[in-house]
Amino acid sequence: MADIILLNDAVSTIPIVYKDAVGVVVAKPATDVASAVTTGPHAASLGVVMVALPSGQAAATLTPMVAESDAANGGGAIGLTITDTANLPMEQSYTFSISPDLSPAAIDLDTAAMTTVPQAVPTAPGP
Repeated sequence: MADIILLNDAVSTIPIVYKDAVGVVVAKPATDVASAVTTGPHAASLGVVMVALPSGQAAATLTPMVAESDAANGGGAIGLTITDTANLPMEQSYTFSISPDLSPAAIDLDTAAMTTVPQAVPTAPGP
């Protein structure tokens, strides 16, 4: 479970999806209603409300209620629990921190966005 960093000057909306037993996104049960609540010692630092997207899909809208709640000031790790009337379990747990500054602090590869193109098989045997 990675801690998701939220900017303190932005409201974030995360769509709710339903998955079958192998993890494929499927349609929600017809009469199902989802709800959300923040958890943990710093739960009041993050507001959450369920909304309907223009497509009709449910989403959790997260609103920072404080300027900072992260490891730098002893806060953060605010849990978010989604429940629904069908009593489906959450596939994964999520925590959030609220940060006033997301200036670059590290560099990494975006392997999820990696692209490939075909090439001839190299002739060198390699080690």
